[in-house]
Amino acid sequence: TRQLRQSGLDPSRFTVEALDRELAWRRWFPSVEGVDFTSNLDDETTERLFQGCVAFLEDNLFIRVPGQGKTPFRLRDAQKLVLRDWIRNRNTVALKARQIGFSTLVGAYCLWLTFGYPDRQVIMLSKTERESIKLLSKVKYNYRGMPEWVRERGPKVLDRTKQVMTFDNDSVIESLPSANDPARGESVFLIVVDEWAFLPNPEEAWASIQPVTDIGGRVIGISTAKGEGNFFHRLWLDSQTHVNN
Repeated sequence: TRQLRQSGLDPSRFTVEALDRELAWRRWFPSVEGVDFTSNLDDETTERLFQGCVAFLEDNLFIRVPGQGKTPFRLRDAQKLVLRDWIRNRNTVALKARQIGFSTLVGAYCLWLTFGYPDRQVIMLSKTERESIKLLSKVKYNYRGMPEWVRERGPKVLDRTKQVMTFDNDSVIESLPSANDPARGESVFLIVVDEWAFLPNPEEAWASIQPVTDIGGRVIGISTAKGEGNFFHRLWLDSQTHVNN
């Protein structure tokens, strides 16, 4: 009631169900007024956004589990650890094992970023067009599985092509093969590079991403290992020894 009054709303106009839903929405998407996303976030802001994101994912999203079908999304400890890092840090790189759900997690995170907040352009890069379509399909599956009232409360989807998902809050998720140039004059909030070690052009992908990072865009790189001495291996090693940012 106090939160609603502080926002200039009359609590008496809400039913109990409507109050619960409004408070849930505010818990999932904390205010980001004054937050500078071109820098790493402080502990308090990180924790506030992290708790909101986890609550949104676990309250609303479902994933496909082999042998079980549609299952509520429950984050494992490793997923929570990397999610907190994604929220806190402007540039992250994760060396992962196979089949631990990081691609599923990053798709859900991108949905939280764009569905709950306006004017955010997110670009996801994958090895091929087939992989880019598959990655965005995880986001679409999450969106379709949300409770109807959540989809009604949030922004409407303007288009759902195979590689783009646009909301009427001016946020968009675009999933592209790595041969594309994500820094083509766009104001990109986040670039996700999936299975970076397996891209046919990992160095070129980084060269196209750097202009985005130079003006404050955020980057998430994730990949399983592909031997030693390649670009992703060097990038990850330099992140561990603090040679890069």
